[in-house]
Amino acid sequence: MADKIRVNMLSMADSVDGQGVGSAYLELIKLLKTRGKDDFEVQINENIKTQVNPINEDLMEKIDKIIENQIRMEELIRNNPANQEFDLQEKKKIQSENTSLKKQYAIFERPLEIWSGIERLNSENIEYLGKLCGSANVMSILSLGRDEGKVEQLWSYIKDLAMKGNQDMEQIDILATYFEFCIELLNECKAEKYSIFEIAPGSEFNIDFCIRAANSKQIGVVTKTIVKGMRKGDRILFKTIVSVG
Repeated sequence: MADKIRVNMLSMADSVDGQGVGSAYLELIKLLKTRGKDDFEVQINENIKTQVNPINEDLMEKIDKIIENQIRMEELIRNNPANQEFDLQEKKKIQSENTSLKKQYAIFERPLEIWSGIERLNSENIEYLGKLCGSANVMSILSLGRDEGKVEQLWSYIKDLAMKGNQDMEQIDILATYFEFCIELLNECKAEKYSIFEIAPGSEFNIDFCIRAANSKQIGVVTKTIVKGMRKGDRILFKTIVSVG
């Protein structure tokens, strides 16, 4: 069986009283966990502070359609156990549509992963991203990669954090992953492609490719890549930030 689609519902719908929002939301969750149990692994606001956002609205339209198709399939099987030719054709049509919907869903997986990380950033880092992106809302932050200059500013900000001692490495890791996502988007927008690179642990420290992070030894080998470097064509724009030990 194919891997299930992992759905992390970023929603507070069940906290709205008196408008029917919560009951409708809970019914949808129930459908996902029953009718869609073979296709979806459902989790609710897992380890993150979250809110309903535009990504979820588009995503849920596709999930709703997949569930609707699954219900239609079950009805065909229940009402027509003989598997008549007409029913077989209808099943194939439903299966084909669901395959297409799941491919469309895959487009959302990476942005949802990035946004889940952004939600775990501290107030200082969120404030910085809000200023850099023009707003701290989901669409502004996820579309930063369209602006090469702002991507460069983001890398410089992460570098400054990595060069300071006593920094929360989880925060730096989240920002570094976000930086990589921005490069992916930048490559969708620009003709000349960008690439990221890292230095393998155990490699000799090379000043042409690396920058030492805070608390690194002056002599030693690379122990970890903290922030990957960036190339534009063959030219290195940003060196890799590494720990040396």
